[in-house]
Amino acid sequence: MLIRDLEQKTGLDRATIRYYEKEGFLKPVRQENGYRTHSEDDLETLLKIKLLRQLGLSLEKIRQVQQGREDFSAALGEQIRILEDQIQAKNRAKDVCRQMRDAGVSYDRLNAAYYLELLNKPAQTAPPARPEFHERIQREYHPIRRFAARFIDYAILSCWVRFLLIVVLRIRPFGSFLSLVISYAVFFLVAAANALWLHLFGSTPGKWVMGLRVESCNGGNLSYFDALQRERDVLRFGLGWGIPVWELWRLYQSYKQYRDEPDLNWDEACEYIYEDWSVKQKTALTGFVCIILALSFSFAQDVTKPKYRGTDLTIAQFSANYNFYLDMMSKDTSSQNRLRPDGTFADSPGTAVIYVCAEPENKNACFQYETENGYIRTISYENSWSNIFMFNPMNGKCSLAAFSVLMAQNGSTLSDLREFEEIWEEQCRLPEGTITWENIEIRWKIHAVNCQNLDGDYRAIDDTVKSSLHLEFEMVINSFTK
Repeated sequence: MLIRDLEQKTGLDRATIRYYEKEGFLKPVRQENGYRTHSEDDLETLLKIKLLRQLGLSLEKIRQVQQGREDFSAALGEQIRILEDQIQAKNRAKDVCRQMRDAGVSYDRLNAAYYLELLNKPAQTAPPARPEFHERIQREYHPIRRFAARFIDYAILSCWVRFLLIVVLRIRPFGSFLSLVISYAVFFLVAAANALWLHLFGSTPGKWVMGLRVESCNGGNLSYFDALQRERDVLRFGLGWGIPVWELWRLYQSYKQYRDEPDLNWDEACEYIYEDWSVKQKTALTGFVCIILALSFSFAQDVTKPKYRGTDLTIAQFSANYNFYLDMMSKDTSSQNRLRPDGTFADSPGTAVIYVCAEPENKNACFQYETENGYIRTISYENSWSNIFMFNPMNGKCSLAAFSVLMAQNGSTLSDLREFEEIWEEQCRLPEGTITWENIEIRWKIHAVNCQNLDGDYRAIDDTVKSSLHLEFEMVINSFTK
C-alpha cells in the first residue's frame, strides 16, 4: 500500500510516518517506478507505535521492545508506575489548590514557601514526568533556501532568454511593453522548465544548489503532469501570477502559511527532501552568482552596441544606428523623426506637431553628408529656431548622430558611451566648441538673439522681442579601418 493509504488507516500524517520510517521502524519496498510501498506489517507497526506513544512510552523504549531487548510486560509495568506517579503528583497539586482556596488567602498574603513545601514533599522521589506525545512531527523549515532556489532558476533561464534575444537575434527590448512581455514569458517558461526538471531528475538547478529535492508523496519523481500542476499552483498561490503588489502579498501570505503549517497549497501531493548543504553545492552557488553577474554585465554592454560597428559607415548604416539610439534614449519616439535608409528624416507621425520649446524655421532640415567611396566622411546639420522657451539645439538630433558614430568604432563599450555622454553634456553648455574622440571630431556654433544661456539651455530674455537660435553643426569622421 502507498503512504496515503497508511495516512487514511492510521490517522497519522505523512511527516510522522516518514519520521518513523527514518527511525527504522518501517521497511518499505521501493518499486521500479521509484514509489515506496508498505506491507500490512508496516500498517500494524504504525498502529502499535501510535497506541504505545499515546500511552506515554518513548520511541527508544518501543524500539527496545520491538527488537526484543526488553520484555514488553516489564516495559508496561514501568509505564504504569510512571503514570501512577504522575497521577499522584496531579492529585497533590489539586489538593494544594483546594487548601489555598478553602483558606481564603489572597494573592498579596499568599505564603508561597509553605505551599511549595506541601506541594513538593510527596514528589521528591518521583521520577521526572515524560513529555506528552504529539502525533505530528515538525518538518524542517527552510523558507530562504526554497525562495533562493526558485530565484536561481528564474535568473538562469532569464539569462538564456536574454542571450538568445540580445546576442543571437539582436533584439533590443528598450520599450517598456516589450520588456514586460519578456519578463512574463520568462515567468511562465520557468514553470514549464521546472516541471520537466522535477519529472526527470526530482530537482532543478536552483534546488540542487540549495540542497533540495521534490518527490511524489509515494516516492519517486513526480509525473510531468503533476509537476506542471505544482508549478501552476506556485504561480497562482505563491507568486500571484507575477502581478505587481499582488505578488508581494501572495509571497507574504505563503510565508505565513509555511511558517505555521509546512504543507503549502502546492506541496500536498509531494514531499520536500532537505539534504545537507555540501561544499560542492556551496561552490556551485558561488559559481552561478558569478556567472549570472558576468552575463548581466555582458548583456548591458551588448545591448548598447548598434548593429553596424567596426567598419566605416554608409549612409544607410548610419541611419540604422541613429534609429537604434533614438529608440534607446528617447522616452517618446512617436513625436520624433526617424531616418530613412537614404539619410533623410521621415515625417513625424500624427496629424499635427506642437512645438513647445522652440519652433524650427526649416521643419524639413536634414543631415548633409559628404562621402568617400560610399562611406561617410562628414555629417553636418544647420537650422534656426524662433519663439524660444527653453531649448538646447545640440540635444536631440546632433547628440544621437554623435552616439551613432562613436559606438560604431570597433572596441567602443558602454563605459565609453557614458564617458562621452558626460563630456557631451558639459561641452554642449557652450555656444561653440570642439570635441575630439578617437576618429571623430565634432564642431558646433550657436548664434543666439534675445536669448540667455542658462547652463546650456537657452531662454528668451524679452517676450516682446523675437528670440531666435541658429546652429551650425559638423562632425568629421576619419576612417575607422586605418
